[in-house]
Amino acid sequence: MKPTHSFKCIALLTAICMAFSLRAQGAAAPAAVPANATATPVTVNTIFGDHMVLQREMVVPIWGKAGAGEKITVSFAGQTVTAVAGADGKWVAKLSPMKASAESRTLIVNGGSRLEFQDVLVGDVWVCSGQSNMELSAGAPPPPPGTPPPARPLNVGLPDATREQEVAAANHPAIRFNKISSVMSLQPVNEVKGQWVLSTPETMRGFSTAAYFFGRELNQKLGVPIGLVGAYYGGANGVSFTRREALLAEPELKPQIDALDARIAQRGTTTDRYTPTVFYNGMIAPLMPFAIKGVLWYQGEADTANAPQADRYATLFQAMIKDWRAQWKQGDFPFIFVQLPTSEPQYPDPTDSAWARVRESQQKALSVKNTFMIVLLDISGGEKVHAPNKKEVGLRLSAAALNGVYGKKDVLYQGPFFKSMEIKNGTAVLSFDHVGRGLVVKNPDGMKGFAIAGADKNFVWAEARIVGNKIIVSSPSVKQPVAVRYAWADNPVFSVSSKDNLPLAPFRTDDWAAGTAGKVSNPRAAP
Repeated sequence: MKPTHSFKCIALLTAICMAFSLRAQGAAAPAAVPANATATPVTVNTIFGDHMVLQREMVVPIWGKAGAGEKITVSFAGQTVTAVAGADGKWVAKLSPMKASAESRTLIVNGGSRLEFQDVLVGDVWVCSGQSNMELSAGAPPPPPGTPPPARPLNVGLPDATREQEVAAANHPAIRFNKISSVMSLQPVNEVKGQWVLSTPETMRGFSTAAYFFGRELNQKLGVPIGLVGAYYGGANGVSFTRREALLAEPELKPQIDALDARIAQRGTTTDRYTPTVFYNGMIAPLMPFAIKGVLWYQGEADTANAPQADRYATLFQAMIKDWRAQWKQGDFPFIFVQLPTSEPQYPDPTDSAWARVRESQQKALSVKNTFMIVLLDISGGEKVHAPNKKEVGLRLSAAALNGVYGKKDVLYQGPFFKSMEIKNGTAVLSFDHVGRGLVVKNPDGMKGFAIAGADKNFVWAEARIVGNKIIVSSPSVKQPVAVRYAWADNPVFSVSSKDNLPLAPFRTDDWAAGTAGKVSNPRAAP
C-alpha cells in the first residue's frame, strides 16, 4: 500500500470514529460519513430524525439534497429503495407501505455520505395545529411549598388537582412528539426546526396537552405507535395558516392578500401572528410531503374580532382544509377540529355573537369530505377561554378519530345537531340528527339558552321542552314564530345533551345578517 493511500484510510477511519463518538454523546443530528473525499454529503430534510414515527400502510417519501446526479439509497425494515438527485440536488425516495411496528429499527441513507436514524417506529402520524388552546401544555412543575404564587395564574392544560399525577404517568415509549419551532415567513421555507422525542413526564410538560391525550388514547386503543407533530402558535388567526394562492382564489378572501401586498409596499416586510400565510409558509409547507394519517385543528378564537370576519371564516376554513390536502398530495386525509369553546361575559338578553358565528362557520366545514367536529359547550370554561380541560378535549378528539377514521362505531363523539324546524300552533317544533338514545336536560335550571323571534327579528328568551326526540320552543310574546336560536352567544348557557352525554351543538334556524336581528349589546357582534 502506498503511503498516500495509507493516509486516506487513516482519515476515513478518523471521520467514522468521530461520527460514532458524536452519536454516543447524543448529537441532535446524525453524523454524515463521507463515502469518498470528493462527493457532496447527502442531507435529509430536518423533519426526519432519531425516534421518529413513519406512517404505516402508505407510501412514505424520504427526501433531501445531494450532489447533482448522485445516486441515493434508503434502507429500512427490509426495504432498499433508490433515488437520483436532480440538477438542483433535490432527491426523493419512496418506501413502500409498511405494517405498524413498535420495533426500534434504523433507517439508513447512503449517497455521498451515510446517515443513520435510530429508534424509528412505524405507526400513525398526526399533525396537531392551531392556536393557544392547542398549544396549552401541562407547564412547569409547581413551585416548592412556601414559594409566593405567580403574579398571574398560569395558562395550563390541566387542573392543578390532577396535573402532576397525569404528568408522572406520561411514560409512553411508543408515543413520540415533534414540536415544530414557530417560524413566520412570507415565502415557503424548505425545512422545519424540531426534534422527535419519546413521551416522558419531562417532554409531555412542553407539548400540547390536548394532542398528548389524543395520542395516548389512540395508542392504548389501537396498539400502534403514534407520532404527534405540533405546529401551533398562540393567537394566530386562520389566514396565517393558509397558502397565498388559496386566499387569492377566493373572491371573499383575496382582499386580505391585496391589503398585505399594499402594506409591504409601504412599510416593508414586517409580520406578526395575524399576517396572512406566515405560519403556512413557516410551519406547514415544510412538512410536506411527510406521510401523515391526518390533522387535528383547534383554532378560531383569533377570528372573532367582528361579525364579518366570523362569517368569512366559513369560506376561509374550507379553503384551507382543501388546499392543505391538495398540496400534501395524500388524498382527503382526515381533518378533525374543535368547535370554539365559550368565552367573554354572559349577556342578560339574546344578542348576536361573533363567537357563535365562528362556531357556525366551523360547522359548515363538515360539508367537506372526511371532516369531523367535536363540540365543547358542556366542558368549556365559562368566561375563561384557556380552560384547563385539555384532557377532556383530547379524549373527545380521540373518540372522533376512533369512530370516524378507524371505524369503531361503538365509540361515540357526536351529539345532537339541528335538522329542521316546523311551525305548529304558535310553536317551533325542532328535529335533530345524532340524538343517540334520546335527548336529556343537563342544566339544573332547566331548558335555558333558547331564543325565539317573529318576523320583526326581535329575539326573546323562550320556553322549551323535550317531547320524544324533538324540542318544542315557544314564547307568549311571539305569537307567530319565524326563527329559533340555541346557545347563540359568546358564552352561551348549555342545557341539552344526548343521553350519551354528548352536547347539543349550537344552532340557529335563520340566516339573518349581523346587525339585522337581536340586540347588539356585544360590540364584537357589530356588522
